[in-house]
Amino acid sequence: MPINALKENMEEINNIKKITIKCMVPDTWDVIIPFPKKNVKGIAEVINPTWTSLYEIRKSSFTFGRFQKKKHLNGKLGYTVYLDKDVEKYYTQSVMRGIDNIYKYYCELFNCDLENFAIVLLRKDEVNDNYIISGSSTRNIVSTFDTEIARDWQLLGHRLFHSFFESQVTATKYHEPPLLNLYEGLATYYENISMKNLPENIKNQLNIDPENEILELFQRYVYMKLKNPSNYSLIPILERKIFASQAKIEFLHYTQAPLIVKYLEDLVFEKNGKKDNIINYILKNRGDNSVTVGRIANSLLGKEATVFTRK
Repeated sequence: MPINALKENMEEINNIKKITIKCMVPDTWDVIIPFPKKNVKGIAEVINPTWTSLYEIRKSSFTFGRFQKKKHLNGKLGYTVYLDKDVEKYYTQSVMRGIDNIYKYYCELFNCDLENFAIVLLRKDEVNDNYIISGSSTRNIVSTFDTEIARDWQLLGHRLFHSFFESQVTATKYHEPPLLNLYEGLATYYENISMKNLPENIKNQLNIDPENEILELFQRYVYMKLKNPSNYSLIPILERKIFASQAKIEFLHYTQAPLIVKYLEDLVFEKNGKKDNIINYILKNRGDNSVTVGRIANSLLGKEATVFTRK
């Protein structure tokens, strides 16, 4: 892409009038790309691109090949599952229902649907048996998916959260400190909550229990804090200062932050008896560039917010 498309300076991005990506693809192949040009196969085109659309191009997968297609309608919209021929045998009715249930759960949570969304389930790499992870965006999710591994279901729930969130909230601030840890904390929190919607046979077979998953996060948090308190006493508001340490960022984003989200959600639930308070606040105030964790807590907890913030 043009070098100025990779920069965060909106003035430089605004100088780009059009981006066209042409893909040379055999006529018999399926083409799964972001921003497909209408009635023209293999061309992605964005007129007057914004930061969001450029971010989508970078995050999306450009996928080509022969796939079995399973269309899932959800009202007027819905999504399409593309199956690599080597994974078709694993796409049972139960698996299909599991993916459908998670997708519909997020439709209800965000009160929206995704337009022309694709989920592409790939085989493992044939040379070294590694996972292939190609892309995840509001346009598509493309990855190896082992239906008999619990973590793969959780990752699907995590990626779908990002897809729905970014389709509704386009503010760049959630992609950078100090709100990035809240964003990833929400995604990890909901990846576990979404597992409640899996068919009972999958949950039983893979021993998936959302409450146990949260408990394991807490146990990992306590273990790391006791083992190395000087390195893992992390203050979320100072997220930018620890960006050089991948281990600390991983711990903050995927262990500490989801526990903070759960703590705040539990406090608010005790107060008003309602769920999903944080995400509903963000959606309601999606155009407000001054949103912070402190402001969210103050709005949801009132005077009790000082206790939460201090802890």
